[in-house]
Amino acid sequence: MEENSEEVADFEIDDVEDEEEVEVESLEQAAIEALSQGDGVTAARALESCCEILRTTDQDGRWPRGIRNLAVTVASEAISYSTHATVGLWAASCGVEMLRIFAPQSPFGAQECGRFFKMVAAQLRRLVPEQSTAEKIALQQARLIVDSLRGFQSVIALVEASVTCVEADEAVVQLVDACFGACRDDLGIGLPDACLDVACLLIAEASGRPDGTPPQLLDAVLATLLPTARAESPVAHEAARLAVLRLQDVLAKPISQFLQACFLLIQADANSSTCTTNKNINNDPPWFLARDQPVIAYALMYELHLISIDLVSPSLRHLGDLMTSEIEKCREAGATLFGRLCADKARHYARFEDIYDSWLRRFVDSSAQVRAHMVKVGLKVATTCGDQILAQQLRTKATERLDDPDHRVRRAAVHAVTDALHQDLTNDEMCMALGARIMDKKPEVRTDALTGLAAIFAKHHEEYALDWIPRLLLRSYSAQCNANTEVQERARLLLDRKVSSCLELAECLDAKADDYAPAFQGLELLLRTHATHQKQLNVYLDKREAIISRDKTKSSSTLFGKKRPSLSDDEDDDDYQELRAELDGAQAALALLVPGSKSGWTRSLTAVKDGKVFKALRIVADASASKTARLEAKTDAISRLSALDTEIGRRVESVADGALDLVVDAEDLRTAMTDKSADITASLVLAVAKQHPSLLVAVGARAIGAYAKTAASQRDETIFVKAAAMAVSALVKADPRSADKMRKSTGTAMINLALEDNDDPFTIESVKHAAEASLILGQEITSRAATFDFSYDTPGLVARLKTLGRIALHCGCDQISECLDEIHNNLIAHGPPEQSNDKKKKRKGIASVFGTASQGQQFSTHFLALRAAIKVQSYAVLGDNDSVPQRWSRLACTLFDILENNGEPPSKAQCKPTERAELRRLAGSQALKLATHHAAFAQGTTPPRWRLLCSLIIDESAAVSTSFGGKLAKLIQSRSDESGIFAKWAPALCLLNSDDSTYLKGVRRSLLIGVRRARAEYARRLAGADNAQEDAIARDLLPEYALPYAIHLLARIYANTLTDPSNGATMAKPVARALTTLFDALTNGLDANAHNVAFLLRCCAEIVASSSSDNTNEHDTRLAAQAADLLKVKYVNTQAALTPFPGNIFLPSSLYPQVSSSSTTGQRLAQNIFTSYDDESSRRSSASIRGIHFGSRVTSASKKKKKRRISDHSFDSDDDFSTSRPLHDRDANSTSRHQSSRILSPISAS
Repeated sequence: MEENSEEVADFEIDDVEDEEEVEVESLEQAAIEALSQGDGVTAARALESCCEILRTTDQDGRWPRGIRNLAVTVASEAISYSTHATVGLWAASCGVEMLRIFAPQSPFGAQECGRFFKMVAAQLRRLVPEQSTAEKIALQQARLIVDSLRGFQSVIALVEASVTCVEADEAVVQLVDACFGACRDDLGIGLPDACLDVACLLIAEASGRPDGTPPQLLDAVLATLLPTARAESPVAHEAARLAVLRLQDVLAKPISQFLQACFLLIQADANSSTCTTNKNINNDPPWFLARDQPVIAYALMYELHLISIDLVSPSLRHLGDLMTSEIEKCREAGATLFGRLCADKARHYARFEDIYDSWLRRFVDSSAQVRAHMVKVGLKVATTCGDQILAQQLRTKATERLDDPDHRVRRAAVHAVTDALHQDLTNDEMCMALGARIMDKKPEVRTDALTGLAAIFAKHHEEYALDWIPRLLLRSYSAQCNANTEVQERARLLLDRKVSSCLELAECLDAKADDYAPAFQGLELLLRTHATHQKQLNVYLDKREAIISRDKTKSSSTLFGKKRPSLSDDEDDDDYQELRAELDGAQAALALLVPGSKSGWTRSLTAVKDGKVFKALRIVADASASKTARLEAKTDAISRLSALDTEIGRRVESVADGALDLVVDAEDLRTAMTDKSADITASLVLAVAKQHPSLLVAVGARAIGAYAKTAASQRDETIFVKAAAMAVSALVKADPRSADKMRKSTGTAMINLALEDNDDPFTIESVKHAAEASLILGQEITSRAATFDFSYDTPGLVARLKTLGRIALHCGCDQISECLDEIHNNLIAHGPPEQSNDKKKKRKGIASVFGTASQGQQFSTHFLALRAAIKVQSYAVLGDNDSVPQRWSRLACTLFDILENNGEPPSKAQCKPTERAELRRLAGSQALKLATHHAAFAQGTTPPRWRLLCSLIIDESAAVSTSFGGKLAKLIQSRSDESGIFAKWAPALCLLNSDDSTYLKGVRRSLLIGVRRARAEYARRLAGADNAQEDAIARDLLPEYALPYAIHLLARIYANTLTDPSNGATMAKPVARALTTLFDALTNGLDANAHNVAFLLRCCAEIVASSSSDNTNEHDTRLAAQAADLLKVKYVNTQAALTPFPGNIFLPSSLYPQVSSSSTTGQRLAQNIFTSYDDESSRRSSASIRGIHFGSRVTSASKKKKKRRISDHSFDSDDDFSTSRPLHDRDANSTSRHQSSRILSPISAS
């Protein structure tokens, strides 16, 4: 029975197997048949049933006999490539179950295995968050599939198949990629971790192959780490990063080899050679490197560094080689990559000293582009590295690049430093170095530095002391090198936009700051610009309205087509033409406010018919309107104009920006002046009073009166009182109607302060301003001041003298003549009384009779009184141009006696060397002022006195020479378009010799500006002159006439050098330097065809002839000949320059006697100057002539008429020039007016 029962059991099992085999086989056939008919639903149900049977089949039990056929079917192309999603899902489930059942064997062949796992990868890519029943089932099956692959490590079969099968090898890559993509949290709990485990298992098993990690698999993993992959699929990127971190030990070596191959590829590509030329590269470049290999390789190394430093440490050696490559782009890329690595973990990478030092050396790389890029990288590393020592080292090296020789590096450094300081303003050294770039040679660097500093100030000024930044902006606005450039315009815009209030700007104007003076000059220029724009805009609007009103009047005077007889035709036409001329002038003046524009756009603006535009512009130019209203009016006007013509809108916007007082607004200024800390606004009020009085009118008399009262009661801030007094004066001048109000509110306080008799520093510096305000207010102060006692024993003597000086300047000599005589007799002609101790010290020769200075003062009170007394006499002459000759002649004797006696007081009193130097400085400045402003004094300035005055430029005291040089430079820059100014005073400025290169550059710039102004005025006057006036205009304004004065001056000052026989014909260095400075200014910007050099040579010839006629000026003869040689060597570039100048040449008769017609010796000496070009070249042998060619750059003359105090600054009379004869037979007077104009008109410097 037992035997029978066993047989029955076997039969039952076999019977069951037969039933399952039939079931699996039938389901398989049904699925295949359904797919062949395109019925995916039926096929999916059949596969689902197969999957249920397989799940109940144990690995150690009996298998259905049709299972092997099912494996073939599942991996067939019909199912693998089926477009029905459910078919693939259940086929993948069946295959995974069969892999479990057949483990450790595989039910698939190598190719079938690859095809099957590609299908699994496809199913994982199709997964989406569950929203429907089908999607929910798909997610459940996917979890089962991945769990089975992870639990039974079924992917090992795929790795084994990939050794021999390409399709299986591709499946490995696709499955890893699919697993990375399926690591999404929205797919449910458990699936992401399982997919990551499967991917790691697959990578680890594939890396254990005998031939190592498959390159395609490593490429796929690394490609998923790239930033582009992160942007496309952040989930896959993070999964790949976790996989590499988990498999770090397995992947370290292949990654290192990969990076080495990348660097070799990059270097090979940089050397423009193929990758196969390098024997160290065994594999083709990865697919993702083939597109942009350097950028991607650097990004990949950075991503690997974020995962683990150990992954990239072996490759740092290759990175170091890249940074020392001979190829610029390799060094730049290597420095960038190493900087990115150090940005996160600088302390670790700094341990690689050789590589880190090589990276730091890129700050001084030979390539400017590398240095510029290194500054940016280095500062980013310093910001994020977290190591204070390394960060400070990097900031120091980046700061050094602000002084790089290449302007591109400096500009890049400015940008990088600005970005760093904008985030963290803790490095004062770097901030100050950035501020120094406002004086850079390149304007674009200066512009960027200003922009960066303004941005830093706007963000951090409330936390840090950054008052110096607005002062830098003001300095840049007034700097001569920025005049009429984008830098100046940028500085103005930054001040308007970054300095939020008037009080904020006032707080920055600290009078004790080192850079206060240039900053104050910038503020004055800014306010003057605003005032000019407002004035010109208002004038233009007034003239336009007058024309429109006249047009309306003319149209209304016509009745039924007939003109009313009440108006005279001639009078009407003349008045109308006059209005048109005034409008044309206003249009031209308005156009000049926009650099580089012509007046055509202003005529187009006048023709605009939209009246709202001009109403809005009127508000813009109204200083009393609120800032908000003016900004809205500007916006409205520009929008309306831009709709009509974009060009007009742009031009008008520029004018409107200049007219807007955004920084110093009337309302804000009124608030600041009435604030408790009103003394803070002293510098601001002072600048407004000097340059923008109309703004004070908008502020109002009440606010200014209260401000002046407060100032008069304060006795510790001199500038406060000065600002208040000047504000009162400026307000009354701008608005005379406010005089009564100001007299009532501040008159008493001002006059009491003006008549104080204290000698404290506050009173000494304040009384003159209070006196001027009292005079302008019309108060009776002269009679009270005339009762003062002027002697050295009088209390408050210095203050009384300063008050009287202001009275003298306003009233002249008549009302205070007795006081002037008393001052001369008691203070100037006689010294202070000597004390007993002073007499003993005088005998020893160690003291001054003026006494010792008080604490905090440079000079004693008695010496200050003498200085103030001399100024009073000078102011009295300046205030009365028609003063009696005795008055100005006595003053002239006083001033020039001081200069002749080396600063000795007129009383011959003993004084210190510093006091002598101060007296020379005072006498020189006053004499220069009188010689250029007072006609009678100018005539009394004889040649010896003129030479004495000019010699102050080389005074032994640096303070004297610097001060006098500054006054001369200012005179030449501002008044060289007046008769004789440049010719007589420019030679003195050429004498200046200083070790300060910046100061010398300023002197040369002053000369260039003076030449340009003189030539422009000469061209303007010549345009409307007749033949009889041409010569007079030429000798008054041609800057070339400075040469006779220069030769005369140099020949007297350096007479010993010129007569020294050892020197021969060699010109002394100071003389050569002075003449070269003058010639550089006179020949700058000239066209090659200009006759200026021939004119100068002719001047030299005439001086030789004149000096040789009577043998009285031997030094002039020698120096003129040497000057001609200098001209021919350095400034002659055409044969025409050596052709004798055919026009008239005039020499000052007070310096050179008139040439006699019988003076043949002088004629022959002068004739030798004009040798031929070839003869002169051969005579100098190999010495070459420095040919200078200039383009035709003609500066148009200004049409604006200049007011002049005196018509001529001659030494003796208006006919101070003598006419010299031409050196050839040609008659100079026969030259036509057109030809003479062409010859005499020099090309002005641009």
